[in-house]
Amino acid sequence: MSETPHILVVEDEEILLQFLVYHVENAGYRATAITTGGEIFPYLDNGDVDLILLDLGLPDGDGLSRAQQIRERSSVPIVVLTARKGADDRVMALGLGADDYLTKPCDPRELLLRIRNVLARCGAAAQPGIA
Repeated sequence: MSETPHILVVEDEEILLQFLVYHVENAGYRATAITTGGEIFPYLDNGDVDLILLDLGLPDGDGLSRAQQIRERSSVPIVVLTARKGADDRVMALGLGADDYLTKPCDPRELLLRIRNVLARCGAAAQPGIA
């Protein structure tokens, strides 16, 4: 992992994407914004991602299937952030290997604490503070 953890933010709603990137970067992490699930895999292939913040409602396929594809290729931590509030989606995402699951809207402080905790469990080199 890099010295400053790199968070891949996967969200197709532009305003929310900008909001998430702002808070992730403000907390001291590196962030890359992408809007489709297919864009995840080049980052996985070059090893330049420490955590994926994954929306489930993506324009190029269901985020649950993307989580499964990610897990087949990598053990990179996945934090799901979605509007889906049903227990079935939570259970499915966690069963596919997601490390945490939050529903929108959420407090950015809670999201950042969950990111920090997941990175700590996975051995990230640096732990920026929470803004």
